[in-house]
Amino acid sequence: MNSKKLSEYELLTKQVKEFVNDIENKSEFHKIFKRYYRGIQILYGPLIFQPEILFIGINPGAGYFNEKKENVKRYNPLKNFEYIHFNYLLARQTRELFKMANIKSLNSCVKTNCFFFSTKNKSDLDNFLSNFKEQEIYKKSAIWRHKLIEIIEPQIIICEGFSAFEWVTKKYTNIEIERNDKFLYVEVDNIKIIGYKRRMSLILHNEEVSKVLKAAYNRVNS
Repeated sequence: MNSKKLSEYELLTKQVKEFVNDIENKSEFHKIFKRYYRGIQILYGPLIFQPEILFIGINPGAGYFNEKKENVKRYNPLKNFEYIHFNYLLARQTRELFKMANIKSLNSCVKTNCFFFSTKNKSDLDNFLSNFKEQEIYKKSAIWRHKLIEIIEPQIIICEGFSAFEWVTKKYTNIEIERNDKFLYVEVDNIKIIGYKRRMSLILHNEEVSKVLKAAYNRVNS
């Protein structure tokens, strides 16, 4: 494993942990944390450098909290990739998407989110984030997000939803995004970025998205 990249990841997690500890321990934020916050999670599997594909969602859901009745606290990589070893809807949908695109390398993919803060839904995420504008939570999250992309160096990024795509590509200017009501696509810094439309955990227009993914994957492996 690349020791320099690993050190960079450890520094990133240290920054996230310090930020969370700082705001969580301030009494004026206790009610906000109790109402919206369900923990922190950075990765959903092993940390793999230069993978073919990186998934980026919006934020962790409350699945762990609902099952364990406690906040998730996962700063370190996981041993197994969740999309292979779990059977929740988005995992099943992703496996089906890869099957349709004839891609068999799901076990060598990485997954993270635009925001690492777990909430039960996007509305709660928006409410949580809005309380920490003065602490520059949006700016810090953008820095962490793009630092993680830089560390991982994926060839393809699959954004799990149009809003995730907008957050990932927000920092880039003068880019030509292919837009329609089924998927978004752009190439930036030699990375092919795909955004699909979703409803909750349901991937919409699976067939069209699988074709775009397959084309991007074939170009990477040609």
